[in-house]
Amino acid sequence: MQDIVSLDLKSTLKPHVQAMKEKYNQKFHATHREYLKMQLDVTRLEDCVLEKKDEKTSIKTRFDKAQQQYQQEKEVHYRDIILIMRILRLKYFII
Repeated sequence: MQDIVSLDLKSTLKPHVQAMKEKYNQKFHATHREYLKMQLDVTRLEDCVLEKKDEKTSIKTRFDKAQQQYQQEKEVHYRDIILIMRILRLKYFII
């Protein structure tokens, strides 16, 4: 028991505690760097998602306009076809 009490704690434990503290700090800083990197990745992905949403909205708007124009042209062509058919019927019935 006498040997345990006379043990110089400062010279024996301090280097071990210091080494543990150093190891902890290294691990903490590595983890913190990884956290910051992932946070930056998330921010970049969120920006990319916003850009894609804007792009989708723009494409959807152009698509809707093109579809509306197609419908209008289709209606005009159908009317022209019907008109031509009526003219042809009249022409053949009259002659």
